[in-house]
Amino acid sequence: MEADLIKLFMTDVDVVSSVMQQGGIEVYLELIDLFYTDGMKRAGLLKELIDKQDMERYAIEVHGLKGAAANIGANKLSALAKQHEMAGKASDITYIRENEEALFTCYNNCLEEIKRVLEQQKFGQFAEKEVKELAPIETAGMLAGIEEAYQKLSSFKAKDAAKSVEGLLDHAIPEEVRARLEQVQVLLKMYEHSEAEDILEALIQDLG
Repeated sequence: MEADLIKLFMTDVDVVSSVMQQGGIEVYLELIDLFYTDGMKRAGLLKELIDKQDMERYAIEVHGLKGAAANIGANKLSALAKQHEMAGKASDITYIRENEEALFTCYNNCLEEIKRVLEQQKFGQFAEKEVKELAPIETAGMLAGIEEAYQKLSSFKAKDAAKSVEGLLDHAIPEEVRARLEQVQVLLKMYEHSEAEDILEALIQDLG
C-alpha cells in the first residue's frame, strides 16, 4: 500500500489523507481522472467569466472548484478558490484580477501533476485502449438512443441514462456526436445532471 501511494505523490496535494478518505487508491484515481477532465474545461470557463465580469457565475464555478480540489487533497488550490469565491460574491473584480495569476498557476500545476500520475498509472483517459470494431447505427437509431438517455435522465434515472449513453458509444457515430456524449458521461459521473441534460437536449435538436 505504501509503495503504491508513493507512486501517486503530487506536489501540493495531500494524496495519503485523500486516498484514506475516499476509500482506496482505485477510487482516488477515478476521482482525479474526473477532476482532470473537468479542469480542462473549467479553467477556460473561469478566465472567460473574469473577462465578462460575470461575478455571480464566477462565484458558483470557483465554489465548485473549491470543493472538488478539497476532495482530491489539493488544499492549497481549494484555499485559493475559496478566496476567489468570496471575492466573486462581493463582486470584487479588482481582487480577482490581481490574484487570478496565482489561482490559475496553482490550478494548472495541479492538473499537470494529475496528468503525470494518470499517464504513469495508465489510468482512465490515459489507459491503453483496446481497439474494437464499432457496430454501425443509422441516424434514426442514434437519435432514438439519445432521446432514450434524455428521458431517463429527466426522470431522475441517471444510472440508466449513463448505460444508454455507453451503449451509443459502442457504435460508429460521428466524431462530433461522440465528443458530446463523452462529455455527458463525465458530467454524469460528477453528478452534474442538469448540464448533461442540456447537452442531450441540444443533440436531439441538432439531429432531429
